[in-house]
Amino acid sequence: MVKLPFSIKKSAAITVIGFLLILILMISCEDAEAETIIEAGTTYLSGHHSEGRVIMFNERFAGKYDIGVGIIGDQTCYNCGPVQVPDLPVSTNMVLQAQRIASWKPLEAGFGVAFWQNTNRALGSRFTFGLMLKVRAWRKLYVGGRHYSNGGSSSPNMGQDLVTLSWKF
Repeated sequence: MVKLPFSIKKSAAITVIGFLLILILMISCEDAEAETIIEAGTTYLSGHHSEGRVIMFNERFAGKYDIGVGIIGDQTCYNCGPVQVPDLPVSTNMVLQAQRIASWKPLEAGFGVAFWQNTNRALGSRFTFGLMLKVRAWRKLYVGGRHYSNGGSSSPNMGQDLVTLSWKF
């Protein structure tokens, strides 16, 4: 049997499937104008590669609002900065996010909020802020990064970073 890079809990799987069904229903409405964006990549905790994988599904509405869900696979933290919190999990995590997007030629930037299923060694709270920066590499293929942080509102606040490739449909 093939081992996936994610160990999805039943509640997370139900949430993701429900979210995707809602998106499909919204897209099927005649008045809905949206782009589907799929992202995949790797994770970093506090700037250190953590060997985790990420897959995200986003819907862009009116060309300037992203709403999405992401699953971050199991991560390993090697020397993750000055703050070590060994009792917090670094296992599979899910994030729901909403961002305002600004585009200029091949660049896209975003700012918004995110809610995480669990805290981890990089994020001491489930509510975080999110930043995104992407550059178009070829047609509808983008290379970019995302950064999540709680803005110093709780500890630890080392940051969860994602480096991704994304494709727009």
